[in-house]
Amino acid sequence: MVILVDCNNFYVSCERVFQPRLMGVPVIVLSNNDGCVVSRSEEAKALGIKMGSPFHEYESLCRHGNVHVCSSNYELYADMSARVVSVLRSMAAELEIYSIDECFLSVPGGQDWQVLGRQIRDKVLSWTGIPVSVGVAPSKTLAKVAVNFAKRLGVSVWSDYDSDRVLKTIKVAALWGIGTRLASQLRRRGIHTAYDLQSASGAWLKRAFNVNIQRLHLELHGQSCLPLELISPSRRSMGRSRSFPRLIRDLDDLEGALVSNVSMLAASLRDHHLQASCFSVLLTGVLETESREVLVLPGSPSLSQLRSAGAASGYIQDRSTQYQVRERFGRFWVSTSKVLRLPYPTHVTHDIVLSLRPVLKALYRSGYAYRKSGVMALDLSSVQQVPLFGESSQRPAWTRLMRTVDQINARFGPRSVALARQFQTHRPWQRVAQRSSPAYTTSWGQLLRI
Repeated sequence: MVILVDCNNFYVSCERVFQPRLMGVPVIVLSNNDGCVVSRSEEAKALGIKMGSPFHEYESLCRHGNVHVCSSNYELYADMSARVVSVLRSMAAELEIYSIDECFLSVPGGQDWQVLGRQIRDKVLSWTGIPVSVGVAPSKTLAKVAVNFAKRLGVSVWSDYDSDRVLKTIKVAALWGIGTRLASQLRRRGIHTAYDLQSASGAWLKRAFNVNIQRLHLELHGQSCLPLELISPSRRSMGRSRSFPRLIRDLDDLEGALVSNVSMLAASLRDHHLQASCFSVLLTGVLETESREVLVLPGSPSLSQLRSAGAASGYIQDRSTQYQVRERFGRFWVSTSKVLRLPYPTHVTHDIVLSLRPVLKALYRSGYAYRKSGVMALDLSSVQQVPLFGESSQRPAWTRLMRTVDQINARFGPRSVALARQFQTHRPWQRVAQRSSPAYTTSWGQLLRI
């Protein structure tokens, strides 16, 4: 049997663990730069606050409705997630971490599933303070359906329900793994509900769509076709990006954001014992001067066509830099990227910064206001792999230095030791988190005081 454990309103629950006064109070958690709502308590949902909505739409309601607002604290949430996982590992030999707030467990049959589900809920709540819902079913897909009922009941076992009756109430678009485009294709073939998909011919589904839909069809029949991923698949890429709280026009400020992104990315590479020989710099922004001379690439709609006809997207070239351009809210939003391949793989922070600085300068153009920047590490390899040609930066001295920096930052907090650029007082790229809670579990200086 497959058990899905889903943490209830996870980000809000993490905040409540260390602030019990928030129990029973409407609480919401905001995204980066306090932009959108990414987590809501049940009390906040009852007030009509929608997931993903811009916060400014609810500012008045939050002030007058006594809604507690939190900035996102991903360091706290990641640590609390790890604690939940450690509890679950003590109760199941096989476990797949599906997301920061969901885990699949595989448990042998012949048990009282309601009792086991309550034991899981009680132990996780007692050891971590996080409330969870538990769905039990013979397949992953049905466990995802069952856990939706568990949001209300606490524990939901699929065999306790009339499966046909339940599946008739579930729209096909709500099924796990069904996206908007695929749902539209299924509806055109007369498949509107999960029951319709279950009742269709598996062979026809494979011919009309693909083998993945056939597997989903079998999963709805209770046949497990999606085994647990007990070992995380090898990473092919890794990235860090940052949306700015306000538009940035200065190259020097963009370089500051680059250093910040690279520092986080390099630390993550080292944490996963990886290195990369290929990196990509990404920029997103607004074309502020529409009269500037830009070349519209062949086959692409012009800027005037994008504005008047509402075309999906186009491409322009400004000197040597090519941009994808979209018209949104009366402005032209542009995005571009450039890839650099190094002669050797590295995870040393300043190596990557020095290599990518010229790339950023090549992408930068005046007349654009930038909203977001990012760095991707591609062509990842294990640190044990030594390059056949070229000098590797993984010299013992650099390896020891980076290890020491990571150990100091782990003990005393992020950026205790960092590149000098990260300590400048003017940091317009720094995310806005005016309502962020302390790092209760990962910083000695921010431990909860009673």
